[in-house]
Amino acid sequence: MAFDPKHLVAASKSKEFNSDAPKSPRLILAAAIDNQIKLAKDVKLEGRRWVTFRDKEASITLRFANKPIPLLGEETAVVVPRDQVEPALLYLKEQATSGAYDKALDALAAGRVARTEKMRKTRADKKAEADKVPAKA
Repeated sequence: MAFDPKHLVAASKSKEFNSDAPKSPRLILAAAIDNQIKLAKDVKLEGRRWVTFRDKEASITLRFANKPIPLLGEETAVVVPRDQVEPALLYLKEQATSGAYDKALDALAAGRVARTEKMRKTRADKKAEADKVPAKA
């Protein structure tokens, strides 16, 4: 069967690949926790892991915008028995979707936006500076 080029659609026009509604930090964190459950179950999967296993216990951290989220007070890591990792991650996901970490998520999201804006400005400044330098003949 031959491919019909009329089926090519820009990703930005796709309902599945481009949603007009931005994802909330809660949903992003919940999806990331689901991914961590998969990673904890299969050591062969690649990805950054938030769970560190030892003999009898495992340490869990949750991250957003590449920063750890405070889980208990200011503590960013919790320890659970090794066989309780999945239930613990499911509990933390429930907490995240119910809004328990909203204050921290909002602060981290604001920091991410600020970093993005700063990088944009730095790149624009460097590009403007490079455009001012005359080319060598």
